[in-house]
Amino acid sequence: MGAAGLRETRRRATETTLERVALDLFGQRGFDRVTMDDVAAAAGVSTRTAFRYFPAKVDLVLGRLRRLEDALSPVLDGRSSLRELEDRIAATFDEVLTDPQDSEHLVRAHALVRQDPALQAAVATALGATALEATAPAAGGPERRLVLAIAAATVRTAFTAWVESGTDPTPAGLAAEYRATVALRRRLS
Repeated sequence: MGAAGLRETRRRATETTLERVALDLFGQRGFDRVTMDDVAAAAGVSTRTAFRYFPAKVDLVLGRLRRLEDALSPVLDGRSSLRELEDRIAATFDEVLTDPQDSEHLVRAHALVRQDPALQAAVATALGATALEATAPAAGGPERRLVLAIAAATVRTAFTAWVESGTDPTPAGLAAEYRATVALRRRLS
């Protein structure tokens, strides 16, 4: 393994450790009662390192979903219809949410978000600044901005429904909830 490969392996290990430790602490004490200093100390890294990996405490919960947002960026070409964009987002869910570590993280995060109102509020706020909406101002006219805003609202609504339902806390459950939310949105049109 070359130096770049070793560096990437260490980076992923540190990231995973920080996420795992944070979820443990949030489960034990509650989201509001845990600081980034607490997470860093429990993970055996400096607070500065913890913030380098996760700029905000809520990112320790949303990190895996942020990777999904990063994967969505290429599908935001500015030319797709709402239906095409929704279909591409659904395909991206299927492609990105396949890692077993992602599954474990999302299942644990799902349970924590369901039981911690402070974490629910932090997640809802963080999800308000999605890649979809960040793209909207540069996307063109009002119609394009509206398409992206509707797509972003559909993703947020699906996530909220997935958390509230408590039925299938797996990534497949989140993908299914997204498809159900898209179907509902289409029936409302």
